[in-house]
Amino acid sequence: MFVGASITWASLDGDLINPQQSDNEVFLSLSLKLLDRYWGESAWGYYIAFDLDSYETNRADEIGLVTKQIINTSISGNYLYATPTIFYNLTRSVTSDWSVKVGLGLGVGYLSMDGTMMVNNPPGPRVEQFDGSDISYSTGIFIRYEYKDMIIQAKEYTPFATIDGFEVELQLPVFTVGYKYSF
Repeated sequence: MFVGASITWASLDGDLINPQQSDNEVFLSLSLKLLDRYWGESAWGYYIAFDLDSYETNRADEIGLVTKQIINTSISGNYLYATPTIFYNLTRSVTSDWSVKVGLGLGVGYLSMDGTMMVNNPPGPRVEQFDGSDISYSTGIFIRYEYKDMIIQAKEYTPFATIDGFEVELQLPVFTVGYKYSF
């Protein structure tokens, strides 16, 4: 298990929607991952990343040709993903006290949304109410520095979904400093 302070930026995007972003948030995070496993004595390994959290994004759009009007939209929701991840330990043959790992993953993701977004459907942009959820897939990439039980990590895991007929993705770049616990 990994506990740390994180800075997270949530960005909600899709084919027919105007992207929305969150304010930078600093919070205590809880991520669960199975311990790293290696294939034999090689530097290649794997684990499964689990994350569950909430997000909120917002955007202000200016619409109208003659009379300008500012439309504020906001979406909030929850996400969960279970992503098997393969990695390469760049320092495995050098030392066991510290490591630098890079990796990527593909797995299952869940995304819920509630709120409004500006949609770019013909005949023109309009505000659309969203209230739904979907189970689909998630992807992830990371780079991690570990010294004994301390971790510094930059990652981006992205759950994808189709909600109310719109394909959306929640991009979650995260920078974390924390401590790992083994049971």
